Order: sequence, then C-alpha cells, then structure tokens
Amino acid sequence: MSLDAPLVAVVWLYIFAKTWGVDYLPWTAYIALGLIVWIIYVADRLLDASLPDSSSARLEARHDFHRKHQRRFRLLLKIAAVTAVILVVTQMPRAIYGYSVLGGIMISGFFTLSVFSSSGPNEIPHAKNIVAGLTFAYGTAMVAYVFKNFDMSDLIRSPELICFSVLCILNISAIDLWEHASRFNDLETKAGDELALTLP
Repeated sequence: MSLDAPLVAVVWLYIFAKTWGVDYLPWTAYIALGLIVWIIYVADRLLDASLPDSSSARLEARHDFHRKHQRRFRLLLKIAAVTAVILVVTQMPRAIYGYSVLGGIMISGFFTLSVFSSSGPNEIPHAKNIVAGLTFAYGTAMVAYVFKNFDMSDLIRSPELICFSVLCILNISAIDLWEHASRFNDLETKAGDELALTLP
C-alpha cells in the first residue's frame, strides 16, 4: 500500500519538531505530510510502470502491484490530493506557500528525470535518487520549520536538513543497488553492487 515512505516522513517530522523546539505542531500537519508523500510515492510507481521501456524484468514487485491495481490507486490519489489541499489551505500557516515553491520545483525535477532520464532499464538512476533524497528531506523538514517562522535560507543551511538529505540519498541508492544486484546472476555485477553498498 506504499505506506513506508509516508510513515518515515511522519516520524522524521516529529523528530525535526522536537529538535527545533516547535511548541505546537498540529496533527493536521502530520496527516497532510503523510498524504503528500504517499501521493508522490504512488504517482512515481504508476509512472514507472507506464513508461514505454518498462518491463516485468525491470520492474520490482512494488511496481507490479501498483500496475495491477492502478485504477484503485488513481481513485485514491484523487481523494488524497483533495484532502491534502484542504488541510494545507485551511490548517497550515501561510508561510508554507513560500516554502512549497522550492518543494514544487524539486518535485517537478524529480518527475522530469523519471520521464526523460537516459538511464537504461538495468542502470541505477543516480541523478533521480539524489533529487528524490533532497526533495524528501526538504519536504519533511519544511513542515516543522514553517512553524518556527525562520527564513528558508536558515532551513537550507541547517545541519539537521543536510544530514537528513545525505541519509535519504544513501538509503534510496542502497535500495536501488540491492535490487540491481538481485536482478543479475553475474558474480562480478553482484560484487560491484555489494562493494558500492559498503563504501562511505
């Protein structure tokens, strides 16, 4: 059901709020963030499964699941999108709109790379992973930061966001490397992927 990424985002939102001393973070902020992350996650899976070069050999089980149930997911996407918009417009501070501009640009860049990336079906999309990690980290952190009334530049330079961004990029890349290794029987390819996983 693609709930892993939203749950991770919600947990880290709580961590950011505690770290930055946010006195009050409404429950609607957690729900809105979870819904938005879920929307992006599912949309990416559906997009990957619908691309012309997608094949059963390249797609992982989670992609195949989304493709088989795409009608239900598309309906749920619409419901989630309407709910998220209502929560953001009615419950979040106006400052969120300024932060969301950069977030929207990053999301657009992510989906642009998804569609126009020149990576082959057996290649690891490093550029997409970097953008995905940065976008996920920024989107999660900004929801807490907006309640502190600090400048966006302070958020971008914050050590917490930088460290979390690196962690997200490493996590996404590690998953891709692990899945890449599992698709091949060639020992040299597997060894290369495993070596990459151990590098700092």
